[in-house]
Amino acid sequence: MMGKKSNKDGRIKHLDVDGQHDEVYAKVKKLASTIKNMGSEREVFHRLFSLSKYARMHFMEEEKLMFISGYRQHQEHKQQHAEFIRKIGEIKSAYHDDRASQTLPKIVQDTLGKWLRQHIETDDEAFKVWINSGNRQTRSIMIES
Repeated sequence: MMGKKSNKDGRIKHLDVDGQHDEVYAKVKKLASTIKNMGSEREVFHRLFSLSKYARMHFMEEEKLMFISGYRQHQEHKQQHAEFIRKIGEIKSAYHDDRASQTLPKIVQDTLGKWLRQHIETDDEAFKVWINSGNRQTRSIMIES
């Protein structure tokens, strides 16, 4: 991630993607809040599942845009997305091990929230710069029915 231009406003200026980023942030915040307020185990696992499901959908959308445009760092970016999903699993395990942890809400914000912000400000920004540079290609995606 070093050497990449930073996007301090957290926006890549793509309406759908920025809206999805906002939703992922909101889900991270709701998860942290639910844990902090001692929500039920069912509610916490629902929030974890909802975050994971939505993040996967968002990442698929982003990766599709990258693939279609011929973005050279597509696979590297895809691996970073997998890291975020792995971190959700780590939070789930930490919650399972110690539901009453007073530090877990902060861990959620630090592990997921900060990771997401850093990813958007550097890696998603690099994609935005690349796609706006005019170097992009156009690929089609074949969908089998």
